[in-house]
Amino acid sequence: MQVKNFEDFLEIWKDARALTWEIYQLTYVTLDQSYVAPKDCDDASKSFRRLSIMISNLIDYLKRSGLKGSKYTATNRPKSPTSLIPSETA
Repeated sequence: MQVKNFEDFLEIWKDARALTWEIYQLTYVTLDQSYVAPKDCDDASKSFRRLSIMISNLIDYLKRSGLKGSKYTATNRPKSPTSLIPSETA
């Protein structure tokens, strides 16, 4: 997936947050079906809930930061990845 602007970048993070909640809910399905032990389900649920909160906080920070993604325009991108590497002869 190519990010063309700041809104696309935020959408990716919103999708990631939604996916963590889906997986969070599926952990209980696996517990109900006796695929995992209750402790494993609890540990996984806590991890996915924490991850979702972290992603939400990141989204909120990015919205408040004032960044609008000028780095996503083609004019500001380096021509090649090697232009970021200092020359060994210098």
